[in-house]
Amino acid sequence: MNKLSYDKANSGSLTIYEKLRSHFYLKLKNINYGQSTFIKKNVKIRCTDNAKINIGTGTLIQENSFILLTKPKPELIIGNNVNIGRGCIISIKDKMVIGNDVEIGPNVSFFDQDHQFEANQLIREQLSIIKSITIGNDCWIGSGSIILKGVDVGNGSVIGSGSIVNKSIPEMEIWAGNPAKFIKKRT
Repeated sequence: MNKLSYDKANSGSLTIYEKLRSHFYLKLKNINYGQSTFIKKNVKIRCTDNAKINIGTGTLIQENSFILLTKPKPELIIGNNVNIGRGCIISIKDKMVIGNDVEIGPNVSFFDQDHQFEANQLIREQLSIIKSITIGNDCWIGSGSIILKGVDVGNGSVIGSGSIVNKSIPEMEIWAGNPAKFIKKRT
């Protein structure tokens, strides 16, 4: 890397120590990952005994992010050249796929489950409703957004900051709001 292009304040810049710490943490967690994939400090990954995580090459998970994979059979697949911003939460009980070349802003949350809430039983005693999440290739999810169960975000789509996405989004569209609504086609 030439000295002119290196910027220690850039979120993608890592020291040798950070790269080694990242490597050992990912190995300790039995995560399959590709070359030039790193996690920054204070990233926490908690997995149930049958969880699977596969991360492609050139991916970066920023500081203070939290990945939680719990039963019944969670699987997280993250593609190549993905940037997961600071403070993101990924909470998976089934399957989540993030495609290639995806930008995820800071403080974005993904939840593939929620609870039933029938009146005749305590909510905490009711079963979860679980549906997988898929984020296509070349997507951008703005900071503070929440992606809920069963959502598929099509290739090339953009989610505006602070959006709550509770239904699938077609390819090459821009959506924003609470709940997220169609804004325009990406041109």
